[in-house]
Amino acid sequence: MMESADFPDLIRALSQNYGLETTPGFGGFEELKVLLAKALKGLIQSNSEKLLTIMYRLDINEALFRQAMETGSEQNQAEAIANLVLERELKRLEFRKKYKPPTDS
Repeated sequence: MMESADFPDLIRALSQNYGLETTPGFGGFEELKVLLAKALKGLIQSNSEKLLTIMYRLDINEALFRQAMETGSEQNQAEAIANLVLERELKRLEFRKKYKPPTDS
């Protein structure tokens, strides 16, 4: 799914958008998903407008977002949205990598 070389870029993108704080020796993808879900749960509880803005900016499919919001508890909603965000961020990284102009070395 994800190359290990992409992981730092993914962490950087998520840290920028969601204020995730990671430490050296940070765990893997699952730990990142847990941190993201925690941040998203906070947005669900306190700032749904900001959450919607982020989803719009990331171009998250609206029908999938609505479906995620109907998954029950706020924790389940946050986990479902975290999956959508991670999937989208990985696609964005893939796209950037694919179409990145060659560097002159």
